[in-house]
Amino acid sequence: MSTLPRIPCRALRPGERLQDFVAFDFETATYQQMPCSLGITHVVHGEIRSSFSQLIQPPENRFDEALTRIHGIRPEHTKDALEWPALWHILAPYFESHLPLVAHNAPFDLGVLTKACLHYELTPPSLDRVYCTYKTTKIRLAKWIAHLNLREEDHHEAAFDSKVCALLALEYQRDPSLGGLI
Repeated sequence: MSTLPRIPCRALRPGERLQDFVAFDFETATYQQMPCSLGITHVVHGEIRSSFSQLIQPPENRFDEALTRIHGIRPEHTKDALEWPALWHILAPYFESHLPLVAHNAPFDLGVLTKACLHYELTPPSLDRVYCTYKTTKIRLAKWIAHLNLREEDHHEAAFDSKVCALLALEYQRDPSLGGLI
């Protein structure tokens, strides 16, 4: 496998404005970081316009049990799902749209994206504006979910996590102290 390219991600700065962006979150099937689900939330003019998740069949539909215990996705859920190469042609526009990307723990999610592309000999996208809400706030997503009084049981569902990440980025832009959480 090729060497992974380093994709820089950065923190949002107080006063910085991102009104249009794509938040994303991967759930992984294996410790080799092969994806089994991707959540995408599209933000336009500071409002969440759409949010969805897509199951992904990992190579050989193999899962590490410890990761299944975290997100609940099992081989029977992904046995009929498309593999990454078939999905990449559908999902690539979200990553290649020139909109900023936002993820919570972005280095992890960028690594999953890159590894999936390289595993299937696809060219990873060239990304120039990636923001990390964890790097920005140092708040664990579970703490933000609790602060919003959302169902903690939904944590690790990719669309839910991408939406919560988008909400965190939007709220940080309104109030960099996040109501005293930081």
